Amino acid sequence: MRGIEYSGFLILLLVMMLVSQVAFATVPEFGTAAESRYTREFPVPKGKAVIYIYQLDGNSLSPVIKLNNYEIGRLVPGAFTVWTLPPGQLVLNVGGAKSAGYSIRAKAGRIYLFRVSVKETADGPEAELSLMSRSSRSSLASIQLLKNPRTVSQYAGSKVVIAAAPKTPSKASSNDAEPESERSSEYDVPVEPGGFGIMLKLGTMTLSEDTQFIVSADRSFDDSVSPYGIEAYYQYPSGLTLGGEVLSYSASFTTVGQTDQHDVDVFLITANVKQYFRSESNLQPYIGAGLGSASTEISGPNVAGDATGIAYQLLGGLEYRGDDVGFFGEIKYIDAAAESDNNETVDVSGIGIFAGFAFHF
Repeated sequence: MRGIEYSGFLILLLVMMLVSQVAFATVPEFGTAAESRYTREFPVPKGKAVIYIYQLDGNSLSPVIKLNNYEIGRLVPGAFTVWTLPPGQLVLNVGGAKSAGYSIRAKAGRIYLFRVSVKETADGPEAELSLMSRSSRSSLASIQLLKNPRTVSQYAGSKVVIAAAPKTPSKASSNDAEPESERSSEYDVPVEPGGFGIMLKLGTMTLSEDTQFIVSADRSFDDSVSPYGIEAYYQYPSGLTLGGEVLSYSASFTTVGQTDQHDVDVFLITANVKQYFRSESNLQPYIGAGLGSASTEISGPNVAGDATGIAYQLLGGLEYRGDDVGFFGEIKYIDAAAESDNNETVDVSGIGIFAGFAFHF
């Protein structure tokens, strides 16, 4: 049975390797004149704040920029990026030999402009981050929208400058213009980080011990069970989540060499800690662990009774998250051995694969 547990850990490691992502270096992709003009001056969406981040000059790429722990990527001199966010705490960081950061509470209906500057010092590149006045929005008139900051890593071009756009957006007549309803959502942060969530899950699980010695006889368990459960949690903007989970499943067993039939009903409750990665994107891998208790109830002609014990779990998975609803798949190893008052032990440990829906509030 130890081989099953070892295989479970190998599967869990494989899942983590599959969900990790590889970054491919690309050159900058700039918006068209119509796209740049629109994003410089589009109106603030209702209930949102608009965040501009721009770099006017410099001899090299800007450092990595993070918005509420989400890695935006890098700008290039003469380029900007724009995001819409719900009101709340806004944390902007840029890395480098000397990093810089800014933290404010963003308000709905407001526009925030941050200028990134990079200068060479004796100690290496030094990043500067400045919160500019709203009137500084006019500074964007001479630079272009950068559409792929997350994948930019090398750029050999010179400063990018385009002709100044009119102060008020006009209806685009060129073929490269898109409908406003499509353009305004293209630059939104995919999901709002943090908040409460509920997961509803179904799965299949293989028990680690399919033969156990209970009440003076060997009992043969069905090694496959079908658990179901619910998990509730709170997720912080960093991707850290704290919550609790309830799982239930039933297994059948017979006495070896006999035809009697028994059932063991299992009820697990654990407190879970999970870490989501890329917590502001739609596709979010995660890992976690839980600690709690396992309760079992055995019924049948020859063996009956209740038992309790400590349970823990290790898990990893991948969730595709929309604004309010997502779906996920995860694999977990559960260690749960319940002991009765007369020192009889029932081991209901195993490895399971789960899937289900997640709801976010």
